[in-house]
Amino acid sequence: MDKLDIDEYWDKAELTSSRLSSVLTSQIRTWVYISQINTARQNLQMIVAASRLINSKQSLSCFTRSVLSEVDKFIGLRNGGIICALNPQSKHPLQVIASSGVFEHLPDNVPLAVEHLDVPAAAIEQAILRREHQWQDQYSVLYFNTQATETYLMVIKHNTALPDGSHSMLQVFCENINSGFKNIALLNRLSDLAYKDPILGIHNRNWLVRELELMAAQDIEQTMMLMVEIEHFDESMLAFGDQFCNRLLEQVYQTLSGQLPEAIAIAKTGDNAFALLLPRQIELSHDTFKPRLIMNDEVTQQLFLTASLLELRHFIHRQPETILVLARAACTTARRAGKQFIHVDRQFSDKTTAGYNLLQDLRLAINHQQLSIVLQPKVRLADEAVVGLEALVRWQHPHGHFVPPCEFIPIAEASGVVGLLDRLVFKQVVSTLQTLHSAGYALPIAFNLSSSDLLDGALMTELIDFARSNQPGSRLLEVEITETQIMGDYAQFRQALDKLIDAGIQISIDDFGIGYSSLSKITHLQAHSLKIDKSFIDDVTTDINARHIAEMILRLGQRFGFSIIAEGIENPEQKAYLLHQGCEMGQGYLFSQPMPLDHLLEWLCGRAIVNVRP
Repeated sequence: MDKLDIDEYWDKAELTSSRLSSVLTSQIRTWVYISQINTARQNLQMIVAASRLINSKQSLSCFTRSVLSEVDKFIGLRNGGIICALNPQSKHPLQVIASSGVFEHLPDNVPLAVEHLDVPAAAIEQAILRREHQWQDQYSVLYFNTQATETYLMVIKHNTALPDGSHSMLQVFCENINSGFKNIALLNRLSDLAYKDPILGIHNRNWLVRELELMAAQDIEQTMMLMVEIEHFDESMLAFGDQFCNRLLEQVYQTLSGQLPEAIAIAKTGDNAFALLLPRQIELSHDTFKPRLIMNDEVTQQLFLTASLLELRHFIHRQPETILVLARAACTTARRAGKQFIHVDRQFSDKTTAGYNLLQDLRLAINHQQLSIVLQPKVRLADEAVVGLEALVRWQHPHGHFVPPCEFIPIAEASGVVGLLDRLVFKQVVSTLQTLHSAGYALPIAFNLSSSDLLDGALMTELIDFARSNQPGSRLLEVEITETQIMGDYAQFRQALDKLIDAGIQISIDDFGIGYSSLSKITHLQAHSLKIDKSFIDDVTTDINARHIAEMILRLGQRFGFSIIAEGIENPEQKAYLLHQGCEMGQGYLFSQPMPLDHLLEWLCGRAIVNVRP
């Protein structure tokens, strides 16, 4: 009473027996009310603190164990216990998630055998059936519905009736627990969407990237990554549909899991690709990747796999995404070499790193216009009169050395920056044509376009607009296109070639003879000239097969009206042979090396020139 400051002062003459009884009753009642308010405040504080604690847990295991601990604090269990179980809403038994007290001997993630425990089976059934809590003197069964595919039950053994106030407080706390279960279900769903493949239900690329990011250095030292790709997957998708391919993926997954049981993890990293984390000590058999026959939907199919193996210790400073890209690039390298398996060593990694660094330097060089063109004359073989020029791109690295075209052009094509490179070359060709015009020369200049350039609407418009303009040299523009780039799917490029020809641009097919041309395509080929590849000219005086190919190309040109230009003529014997076979034009070191414009102007002085008349 003193603590709550409940007191009154009365004069002795006024204090009767009945009044004294009334005063004491009132004061005691006040004390009870205030005590209840304080208890409620304390309980509310406990609920808030407990709710904050359990809602900070993001895994189901941590969450349920925190819930058991907090419920125990609320009701003060003695010789009791709590079981938290998952109800999968099926014929399967309840699954134990966590337990405490007299039930702590129950292992997690095992079915709850109600008949073997002193738990109220009828109350559990009623909670599931009615979807509500069940309260009994010695047991309580709490029901939680996440509105997902699963629900949760909590069986509390308290032996005696719950203390006054505990029942209400527990009901309030149950609302917070239910919200927590919903949050966990939502997090699990989001995690599945982010880190699981929807077709196979296994880890996906995002999971593998995260795993590689979190992997400790000692684990990286002892782990390898195996990338496996299914060949001809797109063809199977087109021929048989997605259901067939989904079952194919399942078969490959089961095959890999069965043949590599030591795998630490397996993830689906692409439409047709799996990545496995393996102990470094494992010895792989190449038989794993040999072609095999499989049965899928009563269709017998030959399965081809290509794989690359990387020891993660060699890539410890690489980003996970870079490692995955490198693994798939290695599969592509193996495929091109006709292999089913490739071991990616440090040398391969260094080569890839050098290629990546070269690409970054090339991007900067293009942006800062650090590349230039040199010009190689084309001559009439009969008298070596100059009939035209070919523009070849050169790159002098800021460090001072020249980067060979055979190194940076394939990287430009593979990375998609070849369009920027060709646009830069085109602008320099236009400037060179104008300079030559001012010097009194009207020599056509040819430069290379990639097949992707033909599909670049903006670049095509620039070419055609220049060719149709009245600018100096606008009628002297020629384009060279490599045979291998357009003959594979000639139909999609023909319209672009027609537009260039209609604008007055001459078309040459470069490196003719090494690609996949057929006679049916040659008869409809939209071009003015064919260039015999240097590889045939090199051996034309010593190899009968090279002579046969050169003679065949010359006859095709004569038959179908193409001009023929021989590339890479380096000695008089080659020139004499080509003249004898009727080849009229050529280029090569026998006549001149490629040279800058100022050297070309000096070289042209006093030479025979076949100027093109407008």
